Amino acid sequence: MAASKVAEILVPTGTKLKNEWQARELTSLQPEDIQRVASEIDLSTATAAEVKKVVANLVTPTASNRKPKAERLESIRTLAAQGYRDSQIAKELGLSTGG
Repeated sequence: MAASKVAEILVPTGTKLKNEWQARELTSLQPEDIQRVASEIDLSTATAAEVKKVVANLVTPTASNRKPKAERLESIRTLAAQGYRDSQIAKELGLSTGG
């Protein structure tokens, strides 16, 4: 995704990027995740490094924002019972599929 596309995704939220470096940090995210980052950090004043940190926490949850193991396992079981495939479960739970 191009940096200009990131700016387009943020238009409905009224969020304006400070510079292109911020947008570059967001290009690997899905539109809903870009909007989530925008709700967590003030993009009008944040540095690219600050945006990168928020993105990293979103992509790789820290111990403080990760669901407890038992809760994650229950979520996996529930999704599997609903017929979700492994890749769909990983996407739903924000897990890396390694590919």
